[in-house]
Amino acid sequence: MVNKNQKNRLWIRGILLFVIAGVLVFLVSLLNQKETSEERYGIWFSPTKPVLPFTLESTQGGTLTQDNLKGQWTFIFLGYTRCPDICPTTMKLLHEVYINLKEKGVKPLPSVIFVSLDPQRDSVENVKQYVEAFDPHFIGLTGSPEAINKFAENMGIFQKSMNDGTIQHSGVVTVINPKGEVAAVFVSPKDADKMAADYEAAVGNR
Repeated sequence: MVNKNQKNRLWIRGILLFVIAGVLVFLVSLLNQKETSEERYGIWFSPTKPVLPFTLESTQGGTLTQDNLKGQWTFIFLGYTRCPDICPTTMKLLHEVYINLKEKGVKPLPSVIFVSLDPQRDSVENVKQYVEAFDPHFIGLTGSPEAINKFAENMGIFQKSMNDGTIQHSGVVTVINPKGEVAAVFVSPKDADKMAADYEAAVGNR
């Protein structure tokens, strides 16, 4: 037999579930407002989001700023060279996307940038070896911890250093359009063909 306290707990639990469901519906509605009407694999934004000023060291020599992102399409992924799982998997995926687009003759091809979340251990030389092991066309960036943290926040990337030396972080690939704005995100992407199809549609090749 259910006593009064149990009834109250069940009632409260039901109210909480109702509220949570309402919040989820609200968030989904907001997300739908940000997506384009065309069905896509990634989340494409309208309006787009500006990239705030930054200056980071490039594996191609010198520095790279937000102005260097203009005039081209760019895929950006934030990780670290000692990452055991999500980083190598995502970098391999980005290589597959790049090859997919190249073989199809899609133009312009995107620039692919890897930004280290572990600047105290990832030197420019380490990052260069890491990114070019996946594809010689890829670019790596690093910088001071302050500059990296600011850039990650700008990109909306979660990161947290753990006691064992690993870094928990978001597995997001961000797409920058030729205006230097955040046009889309792929959240923990797994399908290179679908990513490539999204890009083709965005640049008008489909």
